[in-house]
Amino acid sequence: MDLTDDDDPSKKLIIQIIGCLAEFEKATIVQRMASGRAKKKAKGLKVEGAKAFGEADEREKETLARMKQLRRKPRNGRQKTYSKIAEILNGEGYRNRSGGEWTAQMVRKVLVR
Repeated sequence: MDLTDDDDPSKKLIIQIIGCLAEFEKATIVQRMASGRAKKKAKGLKVEGAKAFGEADEREKETLARMKQLRRKPRNGRQKTYSKIAEILNGEGYRNRSGGEWTAQMVRKVLVR
């Protein structure tokens, strides 16, 4: 049965019913998920994803501020590259969220967000 041809009223009815069922299913899934998140939150458990770098704690805010300071363009020069910023941060003892050293890709991802 070809349901893409809507010349026949019966086919059109079937397509509309299937659309309504899909919409209903999505609404019930959204409702179930919201209910589950509310229950989890009421128990004091974490329900959101990871926070962006710089929002988790003071140490991260400090590191982010230093990154931005290093990235600023000097009046008579060029911006430091992400590699150079990573090198400076590692030299000054700043560490990423997992305690490792910074890479150019990590610095870029944090600053571009």
